[in-house]
Amino acid sequence: MKRESHFISKEENKQIIVERKKDLRKFFREKLRLLSEQVKELESEKISTHILASLLFQTASSICIYAHSDRLHEVRTSTLLEATLASGKTLYLPVVVDRASKMKLLHVEDLSCLRPVLPFGILEPPDYYVSSGLPRIDALSTAAPLDLVILPGLAFSADGSRLGRGGGYYDLAMSTLKQQALLAGRPPPVMVSLAYTDQMVSFDVTIPLETHDERMDVVVTASGGATALSVADRHAKMFMTSTTTKTTLRTGWGGGEAEGNLLREDKLSGKNMKQICIDRSEVEQ
Repeated sequence: MKRESHFISKEENKQIIVERKKDLRKFFREKLRLLSEQVKELESEKISTHILASLLFQTASSICIYAHSDRLHEVRTSTLLEATLASGKTLYLPVVVDRASKMKLLHVEDLSCLRPVLPFGILEPPDYYVSSGLPRIDALSTAAPLDLVILPGLAFSADGSRLGRGGGYYDLAMSTLKQQALLAGRPPPVMVSLAYTDQMVSFDVTIPLETHDERMDVVVTASGGATALSVADRHAKMFMTSTTTKTTLRTGWGGGEAEGNLLREDKLSGKNMKQICIDRSEVEQ
């Protein structure tokens, strides 16, 4: 009797990835919700210190930085925003436009113009400059050159894989910025994410990716961790040379422990977390 073979179709594979990402988001949202105020404040401060000391930041002239949301438990960026303007660099802030994953990267010359916007209380600038009344420069629509883009996420792996919150806003923005840089014949901006320790998965776990998902060039944690891939290798070297911190991102699933026991039954999700993750080979087939 011949053994029947079952080949996973593209549609089935996509559905597997979608479901696993859904489970991962549920798990990490709960982990972030349980983070103490003390941990968030301490790790955010250390991450900001690493960024400001890096050559990536020091040599950049134009930077886009997200304004954090406490309701979303994101790494806090107030210090970075203030330091960027104080150092005379050009600053842009991401602003969500609609539900179709569209976003603006608006120029900001003064943080006093920022106002919290519902539903997450994220600080955003008005569409027009306060002093002149003219429309603000949008780095995406004008293809203005950017050296460094600092953005949030829900979970990250050491190879630069990023799990967002499902809207696709930052993936589309990153893809557009890379295309614009290619057409203009200039290097693309360095894509950097900031992560609490509990947002990092262990080395033998891969975050499932779809074709539209963009990888990060560098992921920075409180330990000074930087991960790089492909053309971004030189950027990680710049980061680690300046911070004098050799990177080791060995964190378990939401526990912060070295290695982490990936085969344990997690009390938050009731699932074997290794089953939620997906091998790279399975994604790329």
